[in-house]
Amino acid sequence: MKTFTKLNLGVAALLTAGAISPLSVFADDVAEGTTSLQGNTTITFEAPKTGLLTLNQVPDFKNHDLTSNKNSTYSATGDKSIRVTDLTGSNDGYHVTANASQLLNGSSILPVASFAFTTADGTKNAATQGQILGTGATAASIYQGNAKVATGNANANGTNDSGQTSAVLTLNDNTIKAGQYKGTIDYTLSPSMD
Repeated sequence: MKTFTKLNLGVAALLTAGAISPLSVFADDVAEGTTSLQGNTTITFEAPKTGLLTLNQVPDFKNHDLTSNKNSTYSATGDKSIRVTDLTGSNDGYHVTANASQLLNGSSILPVASFAFTTADGTKNAATQGQILGTGATAASIYQGNAKVATGNANANGTNDSGQTSAVLTLNDNTIKAGQYKGTIDYTLSPSMD
């Protein structure tokens, strides 16, 4: 289960400035028989005032049947990548952190020893070299504490996706009260790669 605040995604405006510059055309300026003239056109891509950096999607993880399969470690693959849209026009990049809460069944707390989150690198954009980098070989420990799970590099402008997401939940023991345990994973998107 996850919660996150999604900012409104603005749409970049395409503005045309100075369409064709005025040219002075007099008989003595243009050679006789001229059939074309050249002007200057400037196009500016202007970022919207809001929604410059947006967390578009984060993964969910499958349910596990604790009543019939009382293991101590549970692995799950996320159903989605982490997707971010960066319209800031900066080279600062960004990062996403995750924080998993306790998992509760009424007043019963699931005895979690660790919650490890792994993100694979996203595909690098061949034209811009923009990319979302994952956690690498070391999983991020997100249980009741913030940990970085994805980083957009300096060229990660526009919309980019991470690679596959996965998680490993390890319990202190397998003496678990049967029932549904609920919690949240809070994701936070912040500017800068640090």
